[in-house]
Amino acid sequence: MGQFGAILRSFGIRFGYYDPKNWGQVRYCDPIVDTWGDLQGTLAKFVFAPDDEKPPMLDALVDFMRKVNLLIEKTLTHHGGKFAAGNSVTIADFVLASYVCCFIQNQ
Repeated sequence: MGQFGAILRSFGIRFGYYDPKNWGQVRYCDPIVDTWGDLQGTLAKFVFAPDDEKPPMLDALVDFMRKVNLLIEKTLTHHGGKFAAGNSVTIADFVLASYVCCFIQNQ
């Protein structure tokens, strides 16, 4: 997922969901977007690993997801807005929607 963040930011700029000149918004968007890319890399290693190597990798994946949850919680608490990066929908909201649907609600 090396260029995930760059591609998402490009679409966000084009369609009005990311303003690189708004440092307040960028400050909250970028960590969420970049961490999502890191999470996808960790997940890919787990999915394609041999079965005998998966148990310790699962522990690492769960630990990483706990850190992601903590980042999200701290971000939402810090700015106090309605959305991931304040009071308007941004690319970070799309990332969080994907995170919730793919990992938290997927049974």
